[in-house]
Amino acid sequence: MKNTLITIDSYLSDEDRADACRNLIKQIREVFGDEYEILLINKSNKDFGLQKEVDYYYNLSNSFMVGYPPEEILKADRYERPYVYVGTGLGVCENWLPYTGVTDHVAGIYNSFVISTKISEMMGYTHVFKIEYDTIFDMDELRDIKNDLEKGKDYIFYGVRKEGEWAKSYHYLMDVHIVAYSNKLFEGCEILKNDNDYWELNGKINYYGKWIEYVIPSVFEYQKKTHEYEGIEYEGYLRSKYPKSQFDIINGAGGWTEKWKSIPKICYMKGDKDENFNFGLFYWNDEDNGLNTNVIIKNEDGEVIYDKNLNINPKTYIIDKVYLNEEKLHMTKINQRGQEVEEYNEVITKDSVLNSNVHFKLND
Repeated sequence: MKNTLITIDSYLSDEDRADACRNLIKQIREVFGDEYEILLINKSNKDFGLQKEVDYYYNLSNSFMVGYPPEEILKADRYERPYVYVGTGLGVCENWLPYTGVTDHVAGIYNSFVISTKISEMMGYTHVFKIEYDTIFDMDELRDIKNDLEKGKDYIFYGVRKEGEWAKSYHYLMDVHIVAYSNKLFEGCEILKNDNDYWELNGKINYYGKWIEYVIPSVFEYQKKTHEYEGIEYEGYLRSKYPKSQFDIINGAGGWTEKWKSIPKICYMKGDKDENFNFGLFYWNDEDNGLNTNVIIKNEDGEVIYDKNLNINPKTYIIDKVYLNEEKLHMTKINQRGQEVEEYNEVITKDSVLNSNVHFKLND
């Protein structure tokens, strides 16, 4: 028997998710054979019969969501608020995400790391290879991963990188779709049972935030103070290393999946030297199919002061600057992708622009 327990981290709430997990189990069995055993961790109270298709099963359906950050952390400016950004020739658009509703499930993911190591140790294993359930591997790429696992390193991290202007200098992130680690990487770590436990962990590892991609490297750096590890770190993006495999194929609706909906985004123009008060309209198509957007802005008298109809190709941006010389403007925007049509209405004031979660930082 090999020394690595393969762990699938899942949330089997519907048939689509169960089918994705079932396919992953088949891929693992084909490449790894009978020498490796599989642990399935499920955060749903449904299993769709998959419990019978693995060697070990752990139900984590009582997992909790981490709520609003404590005020003392916010006041001390310690919280690492999540944001996504788009770099352009003119500057960077920063889309700052809300404090809740985006990565609140972070404690459940962390717990699955800890639980996997405890079960691994209990069953006589020394290592874990953890995979998120909504993964479709290219079989040759999965064989390449297997070859790395059999080198017996303390860890294999994928997608190791630094991102974003506002991240602390000592923080870095990694992809967690697949991670390999020895049990001793989480030696002394305990299951988190509530928000207090989670924020105490943040204080311990010196990372205050809810992105698991930062939590795990921060735990690793904390553990390195008292332990020595030998491993492999693949820098860059996971999808660049394994371009034929598919990761994160199922996304539930929420703040993360809708971060680039309602286009264009009204944004505060940082570094704008124009003496007039302007706001930006940032058009960005983050998806792989075309986007049509029809935008009309009217003043209080119903006069049209801005009217555009644009077809935006995938991964394409447009930035417009609009002079706000009225107390209040009304914007209607209609987004269409294929047959799907969504309409959004927003009121634009100076305060709403200043308080916008989207900033466009102009180049110096």
